[in-house]
Amino acid sequence: MKTLTPSRIGFQLLLLSIPSVLFFVVLQSIPIDRFTSRTWEALALGSNRNAPFLRNQSLVRVERGDLALHEPDALTRTIRFETDQFGYRNITPACPDPYAVVIGDSMAVGGALSQNETPAAELNRRFGRCVRSFAGGSYSYALNSVYGLGLRPKLVFLILTERTAGGVPAFPDPNHPGYGAHTIPLIQAMHRELLQVRKNLYWNFRARHGVFVALRRAFQAPTGEAPAPKLQEGRKIRFLDGDWEKRVSDSAMDSGLEHLEKLASDLETQGAKLIYTFVPNKSSIYPGPFTPQTMDFIDRFLPKTKGRKARFIDLFHPFREDWKKGVMNHHLEDTHWNARGVQRFVAELNGFEL
Repeated sequence: MKTLTPSRIGFQLLLLSIPSVLFFVVLQSIPIDRFTSRTWEALALGSNRNAPFLRNQSLVRVERGDLALHEPDALTRTIRFETDQFGYRNITPACPDPYAVVIGDSMAVGGALSQNETPAAELNRRFGRCVRSFAGGSYSYALNSVYGLGLRPKLVFLILTERTAGGVPAFPDPNHPGYGAHTIPLIQAMHRELLQVRKNLYWNFRARHGVFVALRRAFQAPTGEAPAPKLQEGRKIRFLDGDWEKRVSDSAMDSGLEHLEKLASDLETQGAKLIYTFVPNKSSIYPGPFTPQTMDFIDRFLPKTKGRKARFIDLFHPFREDWKKGVMNHHLEDTHWNARGVQRFVAELNGFEL
């Protein structure tokens, strides 16, 4: 029987480590978006509080709608996603003196939209002046980053999807951790680099898609972009399974509106106006298995918004009007609004005193 000397043990451990090292090198060399279903998922930093996305990125990929993943009839689109030096979805370098900023959830980021179709891009064209995105992650963190960078926008747009209505950011506070987010200490900078390594290792791809499905996609050549289907072709509108429409109580509405009014008043002292909207869920607009027959939420909410400093843009009625004309403002195979929906939102600003 051979004696296991320290040198022999070390040699065996070295041999055992070779596959792990090779596996690490292979995963580091694979493109960052291979095991994710969306471009923004590939770049998102998750729980990291320094920024919603990896910095200084320019990623182009073919996406499939999130409600029709891996299905042959899923509409494919080519998406360009760029991030600035602070980890927000802007072209680098981001403009130093924005007229307006956009904060909010994935609707504000522009999920399933290419760079020139995002709310910030459309608003930039609408005003002919710089509009900068701070969307993604914590709304309070984003708003504090705006003022921590010394920016003083005239307009602050808060864009949220209907199912997350009620998330109101806190007014900029110099003691808030996001206020100095643009100055990153060495330890935080190292942490961000490690997060990028983790991204390349793909610990974060959605387990529900399945390891084998992800591996299969990794070795498949991306399919080309399909032409947008016409509504009369009868393509099925895909909804998210389950009940999104939780009844919002009047007391919850009143509480949310009080927070919005407080935010609008505080922003006014900084020379900024607050404009906010809720992007309707698909099941609040289009006929389908989960579509309510009444506009309960908006019919109760809209009268409460009148005469307030926080300016509300109603998209529920315009989106339903568009649907009656055969125009969809959402992707057929995705939970998000499409470029037409963003343009409809910008068009609704006409007539507002900004």
